[in-house]
Formats: sequence, structure tokens, C-alpha cells
Amino acid sequence: MPNTNVSIFNDVMGPIMRGPSSSHTAAANRIGRILRPFCMSLTANNHASSESTENEILVMVKYDPAGSLATTAGPQGSNIGLAAGILGFDCKDERLKDSETLLELSGISFTTEIGIIGENDHPNTYHITIKNPKTGGSHWMIALSTGGGAIHIQSVDGVNIDSKGDRHMCLLYVSHSSAALLSQKLAAKQISCRKWINVCHRHERVRYSKEEQEANEKIQMILIESLGPIDIESISDDIAVLCAAVIMIPCVMPVPRPEDINLPFTTCSEMQSWMGNNHCVIGEWLPFELACQYESARSGLKTTEIVEKMAEIVDIYDESIKTGLRGTTFEDRILGAQSVIYKQNLEKNGTLYDLGLIDSVILYTSAFMEMKSSFGLIVAGPTAGSCGTVPGCIIAAGKKLGKDRTDMARALLVCGLVGVFIATKSTFAAEEGGCQAECGAAGAMAAAGLVALKGGDTRQCFVASSLTLQSLLGMVCDPIGNRVEAPCLMRNVCAASMACSSANMAMSNYTAVIPFDEVIAAHWEICKAMPRSLRCTGLGGLAAQPSARKIEEELLKGRGCSSCSCSTPFNTY
Repeated sequence: MPNTNVSIFNDVMGPIMRGPSSSHTAAANRIGRILRPFCMSLTANNHASSESTENEILVMVKYDPAGSLATTAGPQGSNIGLAAGILGFDCKDERLKDSETLLELSGISFTTEIGIIGENDHPNTYHITIKNPKTGGSHWMIALSTGGGAIHIQSVDGVNIDSKGDRHMCLLYVSHSSAALLSQKLAAKQISCRKWINVCHRHERVRYSKEEQEANEKIQMILIESLGPIDIESISDDIAVLCAAVIMIPCVMPVPRPEDINLPFTTCSEMQSWMGNNHCVIGEWLPFELACQYESARSGLKTTEIVEKMAEIVDIYDESIKTGLRGTTFEDRILGAQSVIYKQNLEKNGTLYDLGLIDSVILYTSAFMEMKSSFGLIVAGPTAGSCGTVPGCIIAAGKKLGKDRTDMARALLVCGLVGVFIATKSTFAAEEGGCQAECGAAGAMAAAGLVALKGGDTRQCFVASSLTLQSLLGMVCDPIGNRVEAPCLMRNVCAASMACSSANMAMSNYTAVIPFDEVIAAHWEICKAMPRSLRCTGLGGLAAQPSARKIEEELLKGRGCSSCSCSTPFNTY
């Protein structure tokens, strides 16, 4: 789904996470962290925040049978992500994989069901109801996972709040009789807010007089948004006392969204126009500077802050690859530590063909994907399902060229800018467009980063992106056993290898024929045309073949790859 105000750090190069899928695990975790204060609002403390203590609460999640989550929520980590978020864990927390058990121990009941939602046709739609059976209080929410860990909170208690989780929010529930006075007090303190009248929800813990109950069948909701955390009681006790309920919702994204955003460009053609209007010569402006120009306008960060923030991602990439190459294990898994064997064979002269840089790219891509599959720490750039392509290319090439973390961070910023253009006009979600949405995007990003790392100019960066994405259009998503492993690993390697080829071709002045903006347009058209069975549902393609179904059955019995010494437990030919 095309997006607006895309951030390199919020929507492209991240999240930093654990788990199999950013669309499932990380996005669900962010939704869960937003749910947490609603759960707390139904306990003894009416003025709830994410720091309150759990009580006996029911959380019921509905997945639409026509969507992707109906078949993938369990295997790809949506349920553990939600549970972890409700507990207050972020998606980097090592307790993530045990979160469902920990949530049950906390006194919160968590259930899922398959049922027609109807309010939204997005394949990653969450319909969530929270109840306190003791008091009768309840809240409900419609939330979307829009790809790569990005989220969209559509509505709360029937009211459209249209949030991407990138602002701190405070919801004030107030009776009609107090609404006018509350609005006056907020205005007097220069607190800007949005107000909706006649909320389609009644907070059951509100104590109305008999007259009010007869006159007011509904209450009002007032929303306050802020860059920083909101504490309504510290603003004024006389404001809080007017509210039937006060719910403080934290910003769950790495970079909060400023009040006013004036983006310099969101497409390649707009970027070229901007450069012309500002008298920028292609050879004089390094590609990463354009990425910084964009992200600074989007987030308010300075160039030095942007580069350092990306350099921290370089550090995670590097450390996770090193850890992956030492070998990884996990019970619920199809593939073993294959990168270890590839590394051993590379060290034996003559065992493999000498592919130069691509050998290192295959090795690093594999190691990083194996970290994802064993709940190791990764960066989902642009998604967890395609997380190996960018680091496989940039870290391998950076080491070969003797580049430092700053050089590689600058290359990753160029990757990020390519991702911004894709996310603005198309999608990263395999549930919407197949694997071309994930590995296709990742390959295009990596190709531009490789060109920038080698000293190529902006035009060559985007020619490389165009060549790569053209070559990966139409790639389907058919995960075997509903796990994000196979054929995901091979498709990451394919995208990374294509990125290396395209980078050299672009720097040799090959023509892309079709401009990158138009390739993205084609990408989105193909996404919309792809059948549901090939959009991360496990219902078609390789996932529907007899061998794949047998693997799925074995995984359901708990017979995955744990600590066995074989590299591939389901090795057939």
C-alpha cells in the first residue's frame, strides 16, 4: 500500500528486531505496545499508561479468512509479537519468543479467531477487542501491518485516529456535559487537539448520573498528539479530573514525526527537479547527501545524527553476520546453519567456483538470514523476509574495499532513499505483492548502495536500482511451511547477486531503458494483479507442493531443526 511521509529509519532500514517476519512479528509488537495502555485502562487505574500493572483482561484478536494473517499469524510470529507488545517488550527483547506464555502468567487471556472483519480489505488487518469481564469495560481497535514493520492504527472504539505510531498520543474520554469545559481548559493551556463528537463506544467504568445516562448515549473522545511523552496530570489535575478515562499511548517508531513536514522530493523525477532548482550538479552532490537532505526534512535530524544512526545499523549488521557464521540453532526451523558449511568450502581451495565478491555476498546473506530464523538480532531492511540482501552486499563489498563504518553507513543511506521511493509509490508487503515487494525492493536498494560505495554518481545508483527491480518483477511469495526461510534464503541470494551485477552494469553506463519511477509504477501494478495464493498465504506455488506440506506437518509435530548436526534436516533432491 503506497505510503506518505516515509522515514528511512521508521519504514525502510528497520526495525531492529528479533523474529521471523517484520510484517508479522515486529508490526504486531508495535500494535501490541499501543494496545498495552488500553488494557491498563480497564484495570483499577482509570488514568492509564504503558507502565501500569496488568490485571485479569481478555484480549481477543480476529483475522479475516480472506487475508494473509489467517494462515500465517502463528508460524510467522504475529501472536508472539502482540503478546510481547502488551507486556511492554519491544521487538528487540530476547523474551519475545516466550511472550505468549509470559502474557498468560501475567493474568491476561489472549485468544485468536478467524472471522470476517469487513471494515478493511488489507490482507494484514487486526481486529482487536479488549475486555475486563469483572467491570464490563471494553475497547476495540482496527490496525494494519503495512509492510516492513510499518503500522497503521485506523480506528479506536469506532473513531478514525489515522496513526502510524510515530507520535505520542493521549486519548481523553469525556462526557458531553464536561466536553466544553475541557476544550476551554486545553485551549487556555495552548494544547492543540483533535476532537470527535459522539464516539461509538461507551466506557463502562464511567459513572454517569441518571440524567446523563438518559441524555447521553455516547461520549466524546479528544486526541492530543505530541513529539514527546504526554503526562496529562502533570499538565493540570483539573484537566484530568474532567475525564472519564485518560489513555497515554507511546510513540512506537524510532523517529517521531514532526508537526510540519515539507519533503524535498518523494520520487526520482522530483529529486532531479529539486537538484536542478537548487543548482546541484550530479557529480558535485554525493548520493548519500540527497538521502540526508530527505531524512532531515522528514525527521528533523541533522546530517551528522543521520549518518551516526545508520552507522549503528552497520554495527548490528556486522556483529550479526559474525554471530551467524559461528552457527545458529532453533527448534521451529526448516534450514540449518548452511553458511557455516559454505564458509568451510570457501576455505578449501578448489572446492567451489571462485565467484569473487559474490562468494562473500552469498556467505553474509546466508548468515544474516540464519540469524533471523533463530531469533537473533537483525535489521529488517526493508523487511525481515528480505533482510539478508542489503547487509550481504554492503558489508561484503565494504570489507573488500576497506571501507569504514561511516562509508558503509553512507551507502546504506542511499539504499534507504531508494526504499523511500518504493514505499511511497508501492509496497514492501509480500502480503500485498509477493516476494517482488520484499526481495525485489531489497535488491534495488542494495544495487544503489553498491554503486555509491564504489564512488558512482546518483544517476548510476538509480540505473542500478532500475536494472535490478526490472529483473525481479513478478517474484511470488510462497513460503514453505509458512516459515520465512525457504525459498526466502535463495531469493535473498538471487536479489543480492543481481544487485552486484546491476551495479557493475550501471557503472559501465548500461542503459536502464525504463526510468526507476516507472519501474516502481509497474511494480505496484503487478503487486495488485498477483493472486492471493502467491502473496504470503502458504496456499500456492512451492508452499502447496507435497514435499512442502510434509515439511509443514513435521514442523507442527515439533520436528524442526534444533541442535542436530545436519545442515538441512529436510534435505531432498
